[in-house]
Amino acid sequence: MDSLTQQLDLVIKKLEAIGKNDPRIACLQTIPGVGPRTAEILVACIDDPERFENGRQVSAYFGLVPRQYQSGETDRNGRITKRGNPLARTILVECAWAMLRDGKDWDTQQMIRVTESFGRMPTTLKESL
Repeated sequence: MDSLTQQLDLVIKKLEAIGKNDPRIACLQTIPGVGPRTAEILVACIDDPERFENGRQVSAYFGLVPRQYQSGETDRNGRITKRGNPLARTILVECAWAMLRDGKDWDTQQMIRVTESFGRMPTTLKESL
């Protein structure tokens, strides 16, 4: 277990070094409330932004668009599809909703709680936040 923890620490340090030199991550961090972890998650999930023609396609990729029900002349919209990466969707929603609603800055502990709700978060990752 100690060996795996050391390997995980090494991987996290390498990812942090890569992130510091990535201009896409630096660009996203210019948005108020977007820190290194949020920017890293979004860059990793979007990968090549050129593959999307517009913001609507990115929204659909993250599952933030309504489900459509069509039959004959009936056309209804339902809940969001929730397809795509749930962590990225959660990060985006939490940034917009929690910060604007409460008028508060980014809360790392809230992100940790939400992330852990998707499964166990490595201790080293939690400590790096």
